[in-house]
Amino acid sequence: MGAGWAWTIGLMLLAAILVWAFPNFCAGVAESARSRLGLSLLLGFVVLACVPAAALVLIITIVGIPLALLAMALYLALLLVGYVSAGIALGDFALKQLRPENMAKLVWRIGFAALTVLAIALLGRVPWVGGFLSFLAVLVGVGALVYQARPHRASVAAA
Repeated sequence: MGAGWAWTIGLMLLAAILVWAFPNFCAGVAESARSRLGLSLLLGFVVLACVPAAALVLIITIVGIPLALLAMALYLALLLVGYVSAGIALGDFALKQLRPENMAKLVWRIGFAALTVLAIALLGRVPWVGGFLSFLAVLVGVGALVYQARPHRASVAAA
């Protein structure tokens, strides 16, 4: 039980560090998760399914084993950051609803991000639905990260 709480505190700390180090990117991820929830879920599911399948194909080729191992290590890191990103997005949403005047203050965003990661972790411990809620958090977080990390193209207006 103590290891679970240490893990949760570590995730809360990761959320605080990400919001502190990358405030604009985290705000973009939160906005992507909020405004494009369905797309975030879909992208998260695609990444969740396709990366291990691609790594398996690379392992079968024998030559691609080092690349497959690297891909799986990055995949595991992405799952953690995706889970935390869902907490950051939920924290930004809650802060915007409860105290919109403090949205520009980084300390408030960090606090709400850490608290919502804690809330997701506590909800994840609820029997029967907790695992599903944690899974949804990972899907939304990973999908929003992938959507936000895509190359942005300037829209060209038709003349």
